[in-house]
Amino acid sequence: TTVQVTGSGFSSSATVAIEASGPEVQVIGLYVAPPVKEVQTLKLRVPAANEVQSVKITATGGSFKLGLRGGWTALLPVSANLYQIQAALETLPSVTSVRVERDVLPANSGFALRIEFRDDQGQIPDLAVDTSALTGSPSASVTELVRGNAASGTFQLSYNGSQTVGIPTSASALDVHSALSALGTSESFQVEKNSVLGGGSDWVITFLNDNGPRPNITANGAALTGSATVEVTRVTAGSPAPSGAFKLSMAGSSSAPLPWDASEDQIRAAVQSLPAISAAVTKVDVYRVVDAPGKIINRVYPVQWRVSLWPPLAAVRGRGERCTDPRYIDWDPSACPQAAADLFLSYFPWYWPGGLAKPGDLGTEADQQAWGAKC
Repeated sequence: TTVQVTGSGFSSSATVAIEASGPEVQVIGLYVAPPVKEVQTLKLRVPAANEVQSVKITATGGSFKLGLRGGWTALLPVSANLYQIQAALETLPSVTSVRVERDVLPANSGFALRIEFRDDQGQIPDLAVDTSALTGSPSASVTELVRGNAASGTFQLSYNGSQTVGIPTSASALDVHSALSALGTSESFQVEKNSVLGGGSDWVITFLNDNGPRPNITANGAALTGSATVEVTRVTAGSPAPSGAFKLSMAGSSSAPLPWDASEDQIRAAVQSLPAISAAVTKVDVYRVVDAPGKIINRVYPVQWRVSLWPPLAAVRGRGERCTDPRYIDWDPSACPQAAADLFLSYFPWYWPGGLAKPGDLGTEADQQAWGAKC
């Protein structure tokens, strides 16, 4: 930039000095712990039991078939081992997985099968046995040893006076999320589903709004079967977002109350309303910063306002010492700190901004006392 000076009366030895001054910078920060999200868990519990049936067949030879819900296996010889019988049963449309045990009856008159249905279907109809291809006065009987139990039906969730539609016991995380979102509340949710050993499921519901502790979600399991139960428990109570108001004070005067998330204009007006500021400052600049990290682990400044106070040019004209703003200029022990931040950093250099060259020497104790007294 070229500076052109015009006028008359200058001697050949005249010099032109350009003086510049910087603002005092102070930071107002709202300093709190990060908000905690509300977490509630929807628990579906089922006293699960796999259906177990016993099949006894007496015969001397030939083949037989097993049937369930209208489906039939291929013919199986009376000598078929447990693996062949298991494979045949798992070909039936209504069977996914079975476990078979086989024992020979006394006097080698036949055999007994113990069949466990392992696909969580609840109670299962008795197996059918086709003995028409067996020889030696064949007979067959089927006995239920353990009645299967599995959850079925639907449940409903209620929140803030609204109730969801029926939610099936097999609901996914997306199904539960959709049901809660359809209630029309202002809440936002995140849902995760986990299987529970022994029978049942957990849906972990996280409230994404920072509104403090939320009302409990309640569950109605009147339409459930299989002795299933459903309930909702609170895992973590949410913490509220910052609220309220504060004032700015200087030299015995205070501003009007300011909201916790005041705008730049509101802070500027409050600062300018302080008599000590209006008498000594020509301009006030405010820059608002949101969610800046704090100096302590697990703490944040939800809102900060960086306030620059510009003094009149005459107030700094002719001063022999240089003054610094640590955000812009390397520290000089002989300089006169203008802002509280300068003084703070001079005594606690480990807080020095990472992007700024750290001072190598803050001067002797006598130096510090000298410029401290001068400033």
